[in-house]
Amino acid sequence: MKKILSTFALFLIYISLTGCSSDSTTEQSSGTLFVNNNPFAVGTNTPPSDIHNTTMFTQGDPTNPFSQSVRTFTLVDSVTMETISLSILYPASTSSINGTYIVDETNPGTNLNYAICTYDILSGSGGHFGGQPSFASGSVSVTDYGSNNFKLVFNNVLLKENTTPTLTKTITGYCETSFYVF
Repeated sequence: MKKILSTFALFLIYISLTGCSSDSTTEQSSGTLFVNNNPFAVGTNTPPSDIHNTTMFTQGDPTNPFSQSVRTFTLVDSVTMETISLSILYPASTSSINGTYIVDETNPGTNLNYAICTYDILSGSGGHFGGQPSFASGSVSVTDYGSNNFKLVFNNVLLKENTTPTLTKTITGYCETSFYVF
């Protein structure tokens, strides 16, 4: 009996040391993202229990020169649960999202390339920043690595609080991560 238990214990130790990394569903995030110079802890996705980064895609009509495709990203701070939502709008006739987009373009009718960015605080007194042309500025660069892996670079994105525009959030830095598809 001792021999069986010893063999089983060695087997468990071996499994725990070697792991099953090739079967792991945990996605890694890299980069440094800041909100008002404070780190934004981009979480890692461990489906089905922990989903921190999501994306949705809506394909426009590529035969219509005024049609847009929309890719929306949501990042959740794994510590504070605050969120950054970023929607990239670009011509449906374009085959790639790669590029730099001005945040909250004030006249989207004449510019098919722009981004809408919001920052939400769900705890405490809350707050909703950005989401409207006069409440945001800056730019975001996007690189698509395929398989829902993206690099997002926030180039001094300034978002104003919707009810008190003197309150602001400045997002800088970048993250490279896998996004869970909604």
